[in-house]
Amino acid sequence: MKAHGFRETKASIANKLARATMSAHFYLAALAATGKESVSLGDI
Repeated sequence: MKAHGFRETKASIANKLARATMSAHFYLAALAATGKESVSLGDI
């Protein structure tokens, strides 16, 4: 996440997931950080 401009902690990421609130920028950075190369609209 740091490579994409985010300075997140485990707790801040957990809070975003629990609230189901995150920016598209954060979501795409998370996909890149986990190695996901593509996503289907049905998965969102």
